[in-house]
Amino acid sequence: MSMPAEWHPQSAIYLAWPCSEKLWPNSRPHIFAEFAKLVETIAPHTAVKILCEKSHQDQALAHLSTRDNITLIDIKTDDVWIRDYGPIFTYSQSDQTQLLSWQFNAWGGKFADFVNDNAVAQQIADHSSLQLTKSKFNFEGGAIDTNGAGLGITTKSVIHNINRNPAEQQADVTQAIKTHYGLDELIILDDGLINDDTDGHIDNITRFFKERGILTCTCDATNPNYTQLQANLKELEKFRTPNGEGLEILELPLPDPIFHEGEILPASYTNFLISNKAVFIPSFDQKENDLRAQNIIQNCFPNKKIIPIDCRIFILEGGAIHCLSQQEISP
Repeated sequence: MSMPAEWHPQSAIYLAWPCSEKLWPNSRPHIFAEFAKLVETIAPHTAVKILCEKSHQDQALAHLSTRDNITLIDIKTDDVWIRDYGPIFTYSQSDQTQLLSWQFNAWGGKFADFVNDNAVAQQIADHSSLQLTKSKFNFEGGAIDTNGAGLGITTKSVIHNINRNPAEQQADVTQAIKTHYGLDELIILDDGLINDDTDGHIDNITRFFKERGILTCTCDATNPNYTQLQANLKELEKFRTPNGEGLEILELPLPDPIFHEGEILPASYTNFLISNKAVFIPSFDQKENDLRAQNIIQNCFPNKKIIPIDCRIFILEGGAIHCLSQQEISP
C-alpha cells in the first residue's frame, strides 16, 4: 500500500456539508453561502462529491447555483473536517485503488460527537465498492503529508500523544504509518501551531510541493508561534536521506495573527489543496500577506492556477481548505 503525493492526478474532491447545528451556531446562513462558494470554485477544475445526509440535501441544493460536476452522497457526518476522518485513497501493490481508514476519536476526545465521522470511511468504501483497510490506531489524515516517493512528515504532538494511542504503542503507531503510506522515512517535527484543536497537524505548518521540496511556515519574533516554527525549520534543515540528500526548503510566512474571543487562531497558508491543474489557497483578507503567499505557492506550482479561497469563517472553527477536503486519486 502507498499514498501518492497530493499533486497526483485526482478523480474527485470529497467535502462534507455543514449539517450539524453545532457548527458555526451564530453564522449558519453565512457558512452555507461560503461553503457553497467553495464547492462551486473547486467544481470547474475537479469533480466534487459532497457527503450530505438526505434530510439536508434540499438545504445544500438551495445554496448551490449549479449542479455541474457536483454529486451529493447520502452519508451522515458530525463535522466538516473530512480530511481527518475520511478514508485515505491509496494504491495497492498491484496499483489498484483502495482505501485506508484510521480510528477517529475527535482529536484525542476533544469533542463528544464523532461516531458518525468514524463510520464515514466504511460508508464511502461501500458506496464506491473499494477495498478498505482499517487500522486499529487513532490518527488523522491532516496529520501527515507525503511526497509520493517514500518520504512523509508528521508531528510528535499528534502521533505520540497519549490522547490518541497509549504510550507503549508509539513505536507500533509509527511503523503502521510508514507501512500504510508506503514510507521509507518519516520526518517527525515536534509540534504545530498554538490553539490548534488537532494538537498540531502537519498540514497547517509544513507541506511538500515536490519530491524533495518543502514549504514550511515561519513568522516574526512577535508572533507566539515563532519559537516552535523556528525549531521546525532547523529540524528540516538538518534532515538528510540515507544518500545524504537534503531538502529544498521554502519559507511561507503566516498571516498576521487572527484572534477570536481573545484567542489566536491557527490560521495558515499551508492549508492549501492541490487538485489537478489548480491549487486552492486560504486567504484571510490581508491583501499584502495573501498576495505574498499566493506568489510563493505559484512559484512552487508554475503549471497550476492559483485560486484563493476566503477562509475567515472556516478558521473560526479551526481549519481551512485542506482540512475541509479529501482527494480521490485517479485509477
